[in-house]
Amino acid sequence: MIGALTVGLHPLQVESVAWTTGTKDLLCGMLMMGSLGLYLRYLTEQKRRSFRWGVVLGVLATAAKPTAVVLPGILLITDLSVRRVSWQKRLNDLWPFFPASLIGMLIILNVQHAFNTSPQPLGIRLLIALDSYSFYIRKIIWPYPLLVDYGRTPEWVRESGQLVWTWILPVGITIVLLFLRHRLLWLAAGWFVIPILPVSGLVSFDMQQYSTVTDHYVYMSMLGIGLVLAVGVRRFSRMRWLIIAVLVTWGSLSLLQINRWRHLDQLYSDSLRRIPQSIMARSCLAWLAMDQNDWNTAEQLLRKIIQIRPRADAYQNLATVLIRQDRLTEAAEMAKRSLANTTNLLNVFQTRAWLDLAKRVNDPDLALAAAAHWLRLEPDNPAPRQLIDLIRRSQEYRSSTQPSSIRSSDTTVPAHQDLDSRD
Repeated sequence: MIGALTVGLHPLQVESVAWTTGTKDLLCGMLMMGSLGLYLRYLTEQKRRSFRWGVVLGVLATAAKPTAVVLPGILLITDLSVRRVSWQKRLNDLWPFFPASLIGMLIILNVQHAFNTSPQPLGIRLLIALDSYSFYIRKIIWPYPLLVDYGRTPEWVRESGQLVWTWILPVGITIVLLFLRHRLLWLAAGWFVIPILPVSGLVSFDMQQYSTVTDHYVYMSMLGIGLVLAVGVRRFSRMRWLIIAVLVTWGSLSLLQINRWRHLDQLYSDSLRRIPQSIMARSCLAWLAMDQNDWNTAEQLLRKIIQIRPRADAYQNLATVLIRQDRLTEAAEMAKRSLANTTNLLNVFQTRAWLDLAKRVNDPDLALAAAAHWLRLEPDNPAPRQLIDLIRRSQEYRSSTQPSSIRSSDTTVPAHQDLDSRD
């Protein structure tokens, strides 16, 4: 009961519940917990039916969110704590969980690239991971303030000098666990550490462009914290009322946090006030301003993002804002910068929007950049290749028939009525 209340009441869990995109964390967490529960039943009752359904839920958890690749590790440390059998027997029972985990790893490595983060040396990544665990431990103990963006990018953490000391807390706890040698506490440590591993910073991931740490990453790891409190109540009965008071406090803070999520403008503004370098908070506030047709506020926020760190999405959104204000020439310049700064591919819809903008302002440079990007998106489609050839021929013709003082940017962008062609 204490463990379940810990998982359900801690304020760090609010983001996964209140954030629409966090639904995948809830689904993945539910399936992983179900798989873990069924595997525990198999270990204690030796029912093959429980084992088979545990495997099914494990596969579904990986399908819900690839970070469920850590499930075999969670089951392994659970197995080590529950029974004393040979490694051969243990691995024979666990191997059905590994194919889904391997597929999930391949998905993470091939799909979720770290486009907007700079690579870090292995030693620095290890310190960043320890910094992440230190941050989460401190937030579990003192869950205030809770923000949508903590701004703890690898670059910021290195420059702040915090890597010098943040490793002390997780390493110190590990030393204490080695001294205590308590089986359930080691299991709790495994339940806490393993789910965070894929997003701890050991491997670069795209979210690190905003922050390595965020609340919803600890959703599954709260099982470990719940087990620690349950062990504490069982061993020290006098602590029961203290832990109940802690749970009541956490529940009250969760209610306050839920109320903050109901007012997104205040939520993002509070994050920006506490983390002035927060790009995510500014981006979200800019989107809210655009949704309310407040183009001046959106423009100010987006230009500040570009000032902090030039980003393709900020240039793209700023171009959209300028178009809505009929400042097409400035919008075309921002569109070119979005194409020049992107490390990922824009969708076809956005690329064709830049082509239409190039036609409206007669900007062949933007048209060429957008057509080249379109060609990267659809290399088998002849339309963007034909458009590139047409623009270049038009430029060559204009340059051969006009005085050299006329710039190439004066070249008329040819019409592209066949943009919908896929032949």
